[in-house]
Amino acid sequence: MQRFIAALALLFLVQSASTMATEATSPDSEKHYNSLKTKELSVQFRDPVTDAPVVGSSIFEKGTSEIKCRKFGAVVPNPTYTYECYKKGHGEFSAEAKYAEMPVNEFRVIYSDAQTGRPRIGTKIFEKSDDSYLCQKISAVVPNPVPWYACYQKI
Repeated sequence: MQRFIAALALLFLVQSASTMATEATSPDSEKHYNSLKTKELSVQFRDPVTDAPVVGSSIFEKGTSEIKCRKFGAVVPNPTYTYECYKKGHGEFSAEAKYAEMPVNEFRVIYSDAQTGRPRIGTKIFEKSDDSYLCQKISAVVPNPVPWYACYQKI
């Protein structure tokens, strides 16, 4: 029963984030997403404790070292997509400090090739985001990894 309640809570969080994305989508986000000449990745969020997938939306991402853009759609035939873009940078603070202070749930992120479905391997990624920032904690899949952090500000 606890797992069922946790799954419902995670679904609510993803749907809330998708609603916020719809309300906050910049008119240029779709143009940015489509103009990026990088490989499209599929993004899957997972509960960091149980590793259960968070379901209800399909998320795709394109990006460079300086910008990330995401495309969100409900898991239905012919979905309408919303777009969000973020630029690297986090103002007057460190990315690690920003990640630590964000009072939102942390999710594990799994990236896969959007065409083949093959997952990217070699790193473990956790993510937090709010209305203004998307921050990630990234570490190599090795014993006793030292994580590094990156934050992106919504544009």
